[in-house]
Amino acid sequence: MDSHCPRFNVILATDTNGGFSYNNKLPWKFVKDSNFYNTITCSNINYSPNILIMGRKTWESMNCLTPKNRIAFVITSNPQKYKDNAKDTTHLYFFSSFDEALSYTKHFRKSLVWVIGGYQIYDEALNHPNCASIYCTSILGTFNTDKKIDLKTYNITWSNIHTETDINLYDNLNYILYFKRGFITKH
Repeated sequence: MDSHCPRFNVILATDTNGGFSYNNKLPWKFVKDSNFYNTITCSNINYSPNILIMGRKTWESMNCLTPKNRIAFVITSNPQKYKDNAKDTTHLYFFSSFDEALSYTKHFRKSLVWVIGGYQIYDEALNHPNCASIYCTSILGTFNTDKKIDLKTYNITWSNIHTETDINLYDNLNYILYFKRGFITKH
């Protein structure tokens, strides 16, 4: 574990094949998954806004806005350009690397840190020694995706699996959702 950086969590949703994105957007819309994501990433017993670390494309998929009641740390190869052009920089920070963003989180001692994507950021986070846990909604079904992640390569031990059924608002079909929490067993 890197003692200079705080522990953090990863949150994502995938389909049966590990797909999680199409054209930088979620290829599904489940109310229960959205509620799970918002509840988890907003919850903090310290009553301090949590930090969401994300790549630039993930931030752009959110219309370049900071999610309500959270702080956005955006990773991009050109932080100054995006900072200069941002509509509102309240609770919005730009960094050139995952490690730089993670290191800066120590200035927000009461905030919990969540990694929310995309692929490169997920990969760095899941291989980082300070990754505390991963929260994943596994959707029983396959979707048209252009970004996939194979979570089996990260030695995750899953627990606290809760099953729900929900309707995908994009196709009005019922799907089974597995809400899971996992821990990386080796680094």
